[in-house]
Amino acid sequence: MAVITLMDSPGKMKRQEIEIQIKETGETVVHIKGIKGKTCLHYAALLKEVLGPVKNLQYTSEYYEPETEVEITDRLEGKKRAP
Repeated sequence: MAVITLMDSPGKMKRQEIEIQIKETGETVVHIKGIKGKTCLHYAALLKEVLGPVKNLQYTSEYYEPETEVEITDRLEGKKRAP
């Protein structure tokens, strides 16, 4: 299992994590934690590009909370994505 902790600014940690688990069957399970509102769907879309189609999507209580503002930069291509 891999856990990615998202940083607010250099040296300042947020309570935002993306937990990725790859099962023995090859199935991938992803939990996006600490990202409020529909903003989590932007991260889910990026992960879908890397990991493939989504079989099951379940919203946590954080999905229904006020959104967190984010800026996503594609490191591979060095360009910003609109959230």
